[in-house]
Amino acid sequence: MMLLIFSENYFCFYHFALAPPPVWYSPAMPRKSPFASRVSLSVLFFILSWIPTANVLANSTRIEPVKDKLRTWLVEQLQTPAWKQNFQGKGAIKLQWTSEVSTNLSNAELDQLWRQVRELPDHPARNGIQYQQRLKKNPETGQSIALYKDSSTWYSSNVTNTSIGKMNFENGGLNKSRWMMMRTDSMSQLTKIRAGVPFPSGYNVSRYLDILRDHLDLFLGSGMGKIGPDANIVSVKLLDDTNWNAAISFSDNGIKMIAEVVGTWDQSDTDPVVTVVRTKPVDVSSWDSKTLFKDYSDGDSSEPRHPQRIIIDRSDGLRTSYTLTTISFISKFEITKKARAPEIQNEDVTVLDFTTPDSSSWELYKNSSTVTWSHNSSNDSYIANSQTAKDPGAKNNQTGSKPGIQKHSHSKSFPAFPLLIVALTVAGILLLVSIVRRSS
Repeated sequence: MMLLIFSENYFCFYHFALAPPPVWYSPAMPRKSPFASRVSLSVLFFILSWIPTANVLANSTRIEPVKDKLRTWLVEQLQTPAWKQNFQGKGAIKLQWTSEVSTNLSNAELDQLWRQVRELPDHPARNGIQYQQRLKKNPETGQSIALYKDSSTWYSSNVTNTSIGKMNFENGGLNKSRWMMMRTDSMSQLTKIRAGVPFPSGYNVSRYLDILRDHLDLFLGSGMGKIGPDANIVSVKLLDDTNWNAAISFSDNGIKMIAEVVGTWDQSDTDPVVTVVRTKPVDVSSWDSKTLFKDYSDGDSSEPRHPQRIIIDRSDGLRTSYTLTTISFISKFEITKKARAPEIQNEDVTVLDFTTPDSSSWELYKNSSTVTWSHNSSNDSYIANSQTAKDPGAKNNQTGSKPGIQKHSHSKSFPAFPLLIVALTVAGILLLVSIVRRSS
């Protein structure tokens, strides 16, 4: 006679003492009383039947604390990026990396896309398709340096090799001043702004501070800080002894998003590591972007464990690859020297100085809308002005939040394409300068 016992995670059975002897029982075996034999066999079957249940209970006891630790770690990364934790009180950070922007689309796919917009000069996708056609022939490569102490002392530089030539772009900030310097084969221009003084809205240097910090978060925090502190961890799962994944919901400019985070954790290590992050709007079936974190360093007392290679694939076919070559600490003197705006002695360099309202640089931007920037603690705020600083008139004062990275898609992805941002900025300024010169 058999009894089945069901529970939430298992079922088991045991035999009553009235069950007959098993088929392998022989009368030649040492004789026991029929009742004693049946009791012994029933006890054996009872013990064996509960072994799976014991394993389930033991695994549950072991797994739940690990999941709780993972969830706590993820919350910490979302609230305070790992790079801020790792470098607290250690001075300024220096990173160096190389990059490549390419396309995953085949020639046939690009030709098909081009046929769809060839006769539509105002189509919003036209420029992006032409850009990928150029990348198919000549991927863009770059070398970058980032120095960061805080939002008042920072510097970055990027040298980009494109199909139209080489561009050298530098920017930095020290205390209440910020600047950017662009050099191409045909022009050089330095732009300076200052807190509390209006500047043309097209010269918001602060966007490059956003890019710098996003790169720090990408290399040293697996991009968790960019998902944001208001995110909600939907689930955490252990796939086996070392692999895990998590689903995180968040909002990007009012769009509800979901991120799938995949990683590993050898529990002898200090922290888990992230290997893949996918993001998409919740109402879209396919992933909008996929970021791979590869070749993690061992990490030691001088630097945290970090990925040395990162690959970002977007759903539209664009791919950005990064290789981190240097991570170190530098002195306050070294970063202050680089963060200060350069002194220009060369007359071939155009200087746009918007650090004072009566600067002669405003002659080129009399009809431009302006922005006034202020910096308090670690936060920036902005007031958009409908009139220029020369003729303030009635201002439409709206305090705005800090502008984010110029994205190439509607979703929040990682700092994928600063090279393209720089290229578009340079192209726009070159066009504006040429128009002004012709008009004069």
